[in-house]
Amino acid sequence: MVSIIEVAKRAGVSIATVSRVVTNSAYVEAPTREKVEKAIKELNYVPNLLAKGLKEKSGGFIGLVISEISHEFFSSVINYIEAFVSSRGYTLILVNTEVGNGQTEDGIVGRLLGRKVDGVILMAQLRNTQLFNKLQAMGIPLVLLYGNKPIGSIKRVRLDEYQTGRIAGEHLIGLGHRKLFCITGNPGDSSEPRLLGFRDAIGESGIALDESRVFRGDFEYGSGMAAARYIVEKKMEVTGIWAQNDLMAIGAMNELFRYGRRVPEEMSILGVDDSPIASFSYPRLTTLRQPVREMALKAVEIVMDLHDGKMVEEMEVVYQPELIVRETTRRTD
Repeated sequence: MVSIIEVAKRAGVSIATVSRVVTNSAYVEAPTREKVEKAIKELNYVPNLLAKGLKEKSGGFIGLVISEISHEFFSSVINYIEAFVSSRGYTLILVNTEVGNGQTEDGIVGRLLGRKVDGVILMAQLRNTQLFNKLQAMGIPLVLLYGNKPIGSIKRVRLDEYQTGRIAGEHLIGLGHRKLFCITGNPGDSSEPRLLGFRDAIGESGIALDESRVFRGDFEYGSGMAAARYIVEKKMEVTGIWAQNDLMAIGAMNELFRYGRRVPEEMSILGVDDSPIASFSYPRLTTLRQPVREMALKAVEIVMDLHDGKMVEEMEVVYQPELIVRETTRRTD
């Protein structure tokens, strides 16, 4: 079956322009329209379900494909996206790809097309790029939010994960810590660049972080607890711990308290996200704040601009984290 991408290539125009011609949803100059119509005829292109059902520029649906919705951090991301989408007169369609929920790439595509989405924001770590390819081939505007690995020509909005690790390392080194430990998240887009940035920052002060001082967690509270037990049971000399999210940091802190270890008097701990629990914990957690609101707004703006046929020149928009110093880090003796 001929895709809208092939029509766009044959006509020498954007996918959005082909969609506007097919749906007659916006003005297209006569010479451009003629090129598109000629390409459609030559390729015998049949408009897909999306093209037939596209609404005009408001009142439609925006899809959000996400692989994790239980964490407090992702809940706040979803809330921001929904608010911004609603303010534009659209309705958010949430699709969860979490392992074990029975969703397949074909099922996701079918669900999105069935609701005639006008754009999709992707926050899912999928097994392959089949979903991206299918949605793109159908001319649906796509934006990758929090994706560090580029996927074709899809626009990206992301956090500078490497710099996140650097700031964490610089903060602990600046407080005089030399006996460091890192709790990573599960392998993926964010975990490795964060670890690399952390290693590079402390390495500039002559500190090596060997694998015995890296606990491979999964961004869950329990892996923070397990990392703390590992430190205590191995009788490791540690004065500074960086966990790659707040949930693991608080899990580690609470488990250290159970073993009678004091934070920050004996060990400093910091996390990432600045989720609400960071300021509710005792002591209050030092963390690296992600500009969630700004990132969510940018993702919505880009997908809307793409839908409206506007030119979006930047392939990616990168945001920087902000160090929020509270009570769980202090200068070591």
